[in-house]
Formats: sequence, structure tokens, C-alpha cells
Amino acid sequence: MLEQQKTLRLVLQRIPAESNVTEQHHFAHRLLEQMLQEQGIAPPYVLQKGKHGKPFLAYHPDIQINLSHCKGAVLCGIGDMPLGVDVEAHRSVRERVMRRVLTEAEQQAVLQAEQPALQFMRFWTWKESFVKAIGIGISYPMQQIFFSQLQPIQQVSAICEVREKDSTACVPMAEYAADGTGIGYRFFQCILAGEWVVSACVQGRHPNIA
Repeated sequence: MLEQQKTLRLVLQRIPAESNVTEQHHFAHRLLEQMLQEQGIAPPYVLQKGKHGKPFLAYHPDIQINLSHCKGAVLCGIGDMPLGVDVEAHRSVRERVMRRVLTEAEQQAVLQAEQPALQFMRFWTWKESFVKAIGIGISYPMQQIFFSQLQPIQQVSAICEVREKDSTACVPMAEYAADGTGIGYRFFQCILAGEWVVSACVQGRHPNIA
């Protein structure tokens, strides 16, 4: 398993489903503040953005952060290496988007899947987490990173903490390998309560991959 306490911590917080985008943003930053305090970093802290909008902590170059939010949930990742996270609620497949971001093989995998919309969101969150890890965003040509192998290379390789009110559950995340420009990065994913797909990407290689 990834040395999570040292290199990667992922927390998903359930929020009211009716929260608008501005409120989701607020919840995400509140979760980040809580996690930083748990890491021993008390406010005030200076949050800045890179050239393409990726947030980073000024004066704490050893700490990497990333945020994501969607209907009903916010996600925060903290680590000591470049990372990206993405959480998405299940929704229908948009063919125009699918053709833009997926390779032909990945499109076929979606169309042939038992749950096409879920398979699309698995690809989407993997790729979204990657472009956030490299700090570029969705302007990146997403077909340059692709997933030929849909089976995990390790069943439990990271943990996502899921917080709801006063309870916390630890959900295992499987690890997957990417091809193309995704080589040299590690990808983790889990599906929560049939509602969300959660993915994370960190720089580095699995020790069993040459």
C-alpha cells in the first residue's frame, strides 16, 4: 500500500445535495482548512494559484494540495508530491465530450460496458485527476493519456476517508496503470455508495512496474 500518512491523504465530505457551485467551493475550502489543521498547519495560510489555476500553499512548498467538488460531495487531497483529485456524481454520457477526451478503444469500452455512464465517469475522473496533477487542466489533449488495462494492478493501494456528520469510514482504493503521457504516475479509484466516482493521481511509479 502507498505510504499514505506520509505521501497521500484523501478525504471526501458529504455535503447537502442542493448546494450550488459557490457553496460547493466553500465546503471544499472548509475541508482543506480542517485537513491542514489536522496536519499541524493553522490558519491563516496563503492559498495561491498557478498559471493554469492549480491551487498551492505559499510558504509550504513541501505540501501539495488539490480540491474537487460535485453534487453532494467535496474531495480534498494532501500529499508531498504533485497530485490531482476528482470526484464526480453519476450522470449520463455526453457523446461529444466522450469523443473529445477518450481514445477509440476507450469509447468502445464505454459503449460495451454493462453501465456505460459509470465506465465513462471512471475514464473521465482518471484523466481529470491527471491534468490537475500536472497543473494544466482540461485544455490538455486528454487522448494523450489512456487506459488500456481496466483491471487494477493492486486491489488496495490507498484509502479515501469518507466523512458524514460525526462519522468517518475508510474506503479502499484500487490502483490502476495508465499509458501514453500517464506513464510515470499512479492512479487510484473507488466508487462510493453508487453515487460518486473518486479518482486520484500522484506522480511516481508503482514499485512493481518497471
